[in-house]
Amino acid sequence: MAQAKKNMRKELREQWTRFPAELRRDWETHISQKLSQLIKILETSPQNLFPANNLIGTYAPLESEVHWSKKLSHVFDRLAYPAFLDTGKMEFRVAHPHSLKTRSDFGVEILSPPVDAEVVTPSILIVPGLGFSEEGKRLGRGVGYYDRYLENYNGVKIGLCFEQVLRSDIILEAHDVLMDLIITEENLFIANQNFEFLRRVRWI
Repeated sequence: MAQAKKNMRKELREQWTRFPAELRRDWETHISQKLSQLIKILETSPQNLFPANNLIGTYAPLESEVHWSKKLSHVFDRLAYPAFLDTGKMEFRVAHPHSLKTRSDFGVEILSPPVDAEVVTPSILIVPGLGFSEEGKRLGRGVGYYDRYLENYNGVKIGLCFEQVLRSDIILEAHDVLMDLIITEENLFIANQNFEFLRRVRWI
């Protein structure tokens, strides 16, 4: 099982490098539009799944992750980004995109929130991944930070990816946590029945 996931990660990393830049920018614009629309809907939903003005947990994208921010400038003041701790755990800290600092985590240079920023639990979490399935399965980088954080996270979990990295054969292990929703440039997949009301939405 571990080798199969390792092979899939290698395959997906290579696939991400082959996406033409112009096409990728177009896909990311569509994803960002859907994400913006979704956040506005969740903020006003009768289900109270995402109370208005609460914080949104997100990520500073690596090259093999969706750049989500194009249509989200209206929420820049209520974002939180992951901070990776020496204990192997992860926490989210409030930060504006322009306040992020470059640091090296798990052998990769990434943008991180300031060390003195407020630690919070976001109401909604935008989750990166190398690949996802329509059913909410996620393939991360194998480090485990998100797996450990999601074990005790009760907010809305949204995965972002391109249609071409949707995989029906992602292996689900006992520690893996399913996403509630998956957004691609073409679709919004509902993986949690609590969000069935979104099927009535006309998406941009």
